[in-house]
Amino acid sequence: MTLYEFYALREEKQLVYIWDNGEFLMLRLESKQVRVSLYDCGEFLAEVYYNTDSNAILSHRAFQSAKLLEPYLNQIHLPL
Repeated sequence: MTLYEFYALREEKQLVYIWDNGEFLMLRLESKQVRVSLYDCGEFLAEVYYNTDSNAILSHRAFQSAKLLEPYLNQIHLPL
């Protein structure tokens, strides 16, 4: 599925697509209450924002831009 096909889906179907087809890559903390999960969906990456206090999904987004991966860079450790 392309990024454009993904965004043509209804929001609920987008989330189902992420969970059914995405490969979980990593988790980052946006704040004390918000966790962001990063998924590889083949043609694009997706983030799901989750509130741990309310136990609810806040939002999600899909992208292809490497710039949007910057918040994850400090979690990647390469052996020297």
